[in-house]
Amino acid sequence: MTSTRGQTLIVVPTRNRADLARNAIRSVLEQREANVRLMVSDNSTSEAEIEKLSQHCRDLKDERVTYTRPPEPLPMPQHWEWVIKQALADASVSHVGYLTDRMIFKKGALKRLQEVIAAHPTRVISYNHDMVIDWERPIYLRQEAWTGKVVGVNSAELIALSARADFPHCMPRMVNSVTPREIYDHLRSRYGNVFTSVAPDYCFSYRCLAQEEMIVYIDEALLIHYALDRSNGHSMARGIKTTDYTDFVANMDNGFTLPRMPLPELLTGSNVMLNEYFFVKEESHSDKFPPLDEGAYFERLANEVELFADPEEKEAAKSLLAQHRAEQSSNGSGRSIPRKVIDKLRWETRGPATKPLWMMLAGALKIKPPGDQRFGFDTIDEAFDYAERYPRKRSRDFSIYPFKCTPLSGSSYESRRL
Repeated sequence: MTSTRGQTLIVVPTRNRADLARNAIRSVLEQREANVRLMVSDNSTSEAEIEKLSQHCRDLKDERVTYTRPPEPLPMPQHWEWVIKQALADASVSHVGYLTDRMIFKKGALKRLQEVIAAHPTRVISYNHDMVIDWERPIYLRQEAWTGKVVGVNSAELIALSARADFPHCMPRMVNSVTPREIYDHLRSRYGNVFTSVAPDYCFSYRCLAQEEMIVYIDEALLIHYALDRSNGHSMARGIKTTDYTDFVANMDNGFTLPRMPLPELLTGSNVMLNEYFFVKEESHSDKFPPLDEGAYFERLANEVELFADPEEKEAAKSLLAQHRAEQSSNGSGRSIPRKVIDKLRWETRGPATKPLWMMLAGALKIKPPGDQRFGFDTIDEAFDYAERYPRKRSRDFSIYPFKCTPLSGSSYESRRL
């Protein structure tokens, strides 16, 4: 594959979320030093939302921004496919990444990303995100462990992890990655499209992993993910049928079904991801895809069902699992009492009541608060500010990850957050 040089384009696909889309747009445009362009693709059905977002884009008067709309509202996979064609119609665009309307780039993230693109212009490049859990009050922030390194990750290893129902953050899901034009062209040439099936993000991920021997991973949270109460995936994970989720399902061509899974009627995150796993395994005929580890699969499903917030949905799902799940032996925790005591003490010293103390230590002694804390925030903006000012302490190695990594060039950048 030849070296790719040109413009990086960030696409914001959105639907009836003008206020959220404006935050995503702002997070890109404020980073002028990165020299990236932005395409806002409005798939809204509400005229009020369309007018609000289109007017916002006009008022920006920024030549870096293109506002576009499909001829008619489309289901999510078809919308993603439509807009990637619009993005690549410009021959000056060499790399494209998607930024959902429920994500924002952290300050300095795009400059960081551009430096890695320059070092690895022909590779798919993925990165991590922190998460603001805002479907309840108080709001919580989950900050991911990170090393700040740029590494190569073997694609076959990531696929093998998926077969064990393990889905690392580095998997390139389009919304956490940028991809060279040539790879999009190859996918379309081979499969007839870039995105299809039920979940376009994971369909894209497994197609990339089937094709590419290695991906490049920036082991750092360049994004903040929030507005989980508006998320299709997180609504499904909680067993809650929100307005956005209901709209998503209603607009799927053949409904929201998972025909390739042992339990096709059980809608959980891992069931959706693995449906795309088998979809790509069938169409690619790649020998990278091992058989499903059914023990790990059912254990993952059981854990996800326990998180359902709707009691009726939870009981129905647990009943379904009980009917289909193979016999599994139950194991104790295996933890010693001293270890449990230590964990309890750690948890209590990082709880909501300790937040004032940690903030005082951060201000007076520059001691970073713990990254696995559970501080509560009154507003999303407070959580955003905390994520920018107090990132989780940088890890020294990759021992915390289930995959092996090869250090690559592009790691010389020293984040202002270290």
